[in-house]
This record gives sequence, structure tokens and C-alpha cells, in this order.
Amino acid sequence: MIRISNAVRDFQIKHSKKRFRSPVDPKAKNETETAQGNRAVSLEAIWFRIPFESVIGLWIKSAGEKQDLRRGILKIISGGQTGVDRGALDAALAFEVECGGWCPAGRLAEDGTIPKRYPVMELANAGYAERTARNVANSDGTLVISKGEPIGGTRETIDRCVEMQKPYLIIDCASMSVEQAIEAATEFFKNLSSRADARDLSVGQVISEHSRGSSPSARLGMTVLNVAGPRASQWPEGHQTALQIVSGVLRLLSGQNDASEYSL
Repeated sequence: MIRISNAVRDFQIKHSKKRFRSPVDPKAKNETETAQGNRAVSLEAIWFRIPFESVIGLWIKSAGEKQDLRRGILKIISGGQTGVDRGALDAALAFEVECGGWCPAGRLAEDGTIPKRYPVMELANAGYAERTARNVANSDGTLVISKGEPIGGTRETIDRCVEMQKPYLIIDCASMSVEQAIEAATEFFKNLSSRADARDLSVGQVISEHSRGSSPSARLGMTVLNVAGPRASQWPEGHQTALQIVSGVLRLLSGQNDASEYSL
């Protein structure tokens, strides 16, 4: 049977102000809309927009089954900026999960140059806006970790998700605990994974390794999660918070269900 986490039921469900639709196969679209309709839900303290076909997806794993995240089923990307971006990458590196993303030309960041240990790729002659758009486009969905109303580059990331009709989840750490954030983010990833599975199994769809080899985006069978949020100057605790949340998600996905440990 399809298992959907109690994390969704634990939050107040309400309709989003804006209907969100994600592109689907034209032949399947009419059938999906007729049978189920387009759906967009909002979780308390979170805005959760993901197409219905993802929610009913293929996450059919037995309780306690462990996932080897090093086998290429997940990739975490970000822009490499200080704060949330690097917190997410540090979690991926610690868990030996594939990571990367696009960054501005010259590996530009607010503290100077993005350290070489972060495997992000430069966009030639591009700045923050272009980097943001590319990471949204090259991911299956975006996890936004923020505190309070998103501003600046964080707000721009959300705008690009809406513009490109890509799933995204906003976690407002001013209104929820780290444990709640981890549960919600894990559920979001599972839904993205189901959506990616459906994409990769679509009849007639072929994605060659050659065509994607120079990109930090996915291979077949891989789900790419873009993580974004405020830079360190806007939210000093953002790095540690993102590190805790992403580490917690990776623990749950790998079958380590000890709720007492959410940081490295």
C-alpha cells in the first residue's frame, strides 16, 4: 500500500491563495484533471505546493527499510552562498550524499569566494539571479528554509518556482520546531521522489547521460532537491538550522529514526 507520513495529517490543511499547477504529460493531463483535479495545499507555517500525481506516488517502502543514500538516489544542490545554502551542502557532504549546484561567475558569495570544498559549478558571466533560476530549473523541487517572511534572494527563489511551475516547500522556522521541519521536509522529498520516478518511467522519455553530464542536475533514478534560504548576514543561525534540518531528513531517509538526534 502507499504510505503517506503522519506529518501531513499533523498540520492544518488549507487552500493556497494561488492555484499551483505543474506540467504533466499532455495525454495524462486530462485524465488526471478529470479524476482528481489540480490540487494545492498549504500546511500550517509551511506553503506546500506539489502536483497531485506526486502525492499518490510510488513511495512503497517497508517500515524500517534503510536507504543507501550514496547510491545516487538523491542529490542536494544550492547556490553555495553563506547561511542556509552551505548548511545544506555541509549536511550532504557529511552523509556522503551527492551534492552541487550552480553559483555565480567567480564563485561569488557575500564572504568573498565560495570555498573549494563545496562542489558548485560556475555560471559564466552570470550573477545571483541567473544562479537562482538555474538551480530551480535543474531540480525536482526546492526546499526553502527561512525565518519569518522571505526576503531578497529567498523571495526571488520562490518567485522563480512559481514562474517555472516547480514544486516548493517553505519552512518558516519562526513558527515550527526543528522536529516538525524535518518531518515536513522528509515528506516533501518523498513526494518529489515519486514525481521523479513517474517522470523517468514515462513512455518514450529518454534522458541521456551525455546531455546532462555537464549539469549539476539529475540522472535517471535520481531526485534533485534544491535548498535555499537567507544568507548569513540576514540570518546568522541559518547555517546551523539548515544543517540540522537537512541532516535530519537524511537520517530519516536512511532509516535512522532516532528523533533525539537532528544535528551532526
